[in-house]
Amino acid sequence: MCRPSCNYAGLRHRRPEKTGPSAERVKMLTNRHERVAVRLNRRARLTRPAGCTSLAFLAPYPWSRTAADDEPTANASARSHTVLSFRSWEVCGKEHTLLLLVSPDSVEEAVECAKAADHLDIVDVKRPAEGSLGANFPWVIKEIRGAVPAAKPVSATVGDVPFKPGTVAQAALGAAVSGATYIKVGLYGCTTPEQAVEVMRGVVRAVKEYRPDAFVVASGYADAHRIGCVNPLSLPDIALRSGSDAAMLDTAIKDGTRLFDHVPPEVCGEFVRRAHEAGLLAALAGSVKANDLGTLTRIGTDIVGVRGAVCEGGDRNAGRIEPHLIAGFRAEMDRHAREHAATAAAG
Repeated sequence: MCRPSCNYAGLRHRRPEKTGPSAERVKMLTNRHERVAVRLNRRARLTRPAGCTSLAFLAPYPWSRTAADDEPTANASARSHTVLSFRSWEVCGKEHTLLLLVSPDSVEEAVECAKAADHLDIVDVKRPAEGSLGANFPWVIKEIRGAVPAAKPVSATVGDVPFKPGTVAQAALGAAVSGATYIKVGLYGCTTPEQAVEVMRGVVRAVKEYRPDAFVVASGYADAHRIGCVNPLSLPDIALRSGSDAAMLDTAIKDGTRLFDHVPPEVCGEFVRRAHEAGLLAALAGSVKANDLGTLTRIGTDIVGVRGAVCEGGDRNAGRIEPHLIAGFRAEMDRHAREHAATAAAG
């Protein structure tokens, strides 16, 4: 029988007897990412170390390169793993990295983020006045891209989108043209997985034909039951079927409720497990606070998205992002990473 967490909001899922993906699935996923790596003329590997039940996608971004990356491909098997960031810890024999995504809503806030560039990994452009994943103007994306260090990737939200695949694809392309390397799509108006896949396939094609190294994120909502959109646990499969690179959960209605108020930690853990099994990164956001970091680390989250937690007074709307709050949040992330590594080593 499937665990209760798999039945969230009526989604039935029968878990296979084995604890990890089949050899055929591992081969398929490996081939998929090798093809991407060849197209980008970069190197990415998908590995499943002995004893691990999930897959780790090691993405080839500029800040993750090492001298070994310039060696001939024949020596690839002898290289150590390259990861998304230099902040990583060992989990069951593989490098695992927790990335911090911070969301300024103006160029002025992006400048504050730049002051704390050593403490964050992704600068995310959104417009909270237009919703949870509200899209900002193209010129704001361009200005923020110019305000943060060139090696720091910029993410942009396309919006809490309706089921209008053509409209959304054009909006996503606009974000990429404006300088974003991470493109996030909030599947607000998609009521079925099939609708969500159709929207995301259009986004993936539009964005990656223009910029093959772009990173596409299919985002759903932990409080989907309040707005009638796709089930949170269906997001990893939607992302996989559409060719996206990551699955994300946020909250749609910013009324003081938080990620774990709608999707308990064990269900978030199932979300992460499904994403990893599909060869995707798992991103979690939704009024995340520092005291959530222990749980987010334990369940294997790849990207943590915040705004209010690093704003003055904890207010995502009236407060402004402060560099010292970003540094403090990163310090807590690193502390939990060390504790998790120590626990894993002892176990």
